Amino acid sequence: MVADVSIAEGSAQAFLDDDALARDPERPAVAVQRVQRPTLVLGSTQPADLVIDATSPERAQWDVIRRRSGGGLVVLQPSSGVWVDVFIPTSHRRWDPDVNQAFHWLGRAMAEALAPLLHPPSSAAPRVLSVHTGPLTGRSAGRLYCFAGLGPGEVMVSGPDGNDRKVVGISQRRTRAGARFQCFVALRHDPQRALPLISPGYREQMKDAMRSANAGWPHDSLIPDVARLEASVIDALVSAL
Repeated sequence: MVADVSIAEGSAQAFLDDDALARDPERPAVAVQRVQRPTLVLGSTQPADLVIDATSPERAQWDVIRRRSGGGLVVLQPSSGVWVDVFIPTSHRRWDPDVNQAFHWLGRAMAEALAPLLHPPSSAAPRVLSVHTGPLTGRSAGRLYCFAGLGPGEVMVSGPDGNDRKVVGISQRRTRAGARFQCFVALRHDPQRALPLISPGYREQMKDAMRSANAGWPHDSLIPDVARLEASVIDALVSAL
């Protein structure tokens, strides 16, 4: 079954609110949003006062938006990775009534997209990609900051220090039409710039959650061009569908 593929560069909030991603209830869709400005994406259940008031001068250079899927805050910077949403209709072979297992195929497709782009030095051990198929870990920190937790289908890569790094975060929203998966592939991970936008009452907790997150591309591997990563992700997803 052929998937609908689209790429957008406009309003990130409009992209999140666009239920037309499910244009055809019988066809899957793959949609990329190219981030144009530094952006904070709040999870559906996170409090509005997590972020400082919109009139604060610190927010002038940032967009603050909210997705309809759960999970913690995501910090996005232009060219820091690839944001892609995937819609699966209930009639599609990839639809799974189990909300946790439904992530697994997507994680495997993401790992296949990333594998050819990992190029550690010849003297280093090969990097290994793995897809998390267990329950949610780091629950409290992950509720605050996405990349501090690890959920089903999310992708890890072994790092030069022997610790796994989270490179793909995924959340899911279900409707009668199907499931919309919201994914971010992190190349560069530097969320500390966003701390001044966090309300004082949450700032120390957020700082701890961000500090606990081991995320982004391994430092000893060449960071791929974002356009090449985007193309690889789209190709892998379309092939998996």
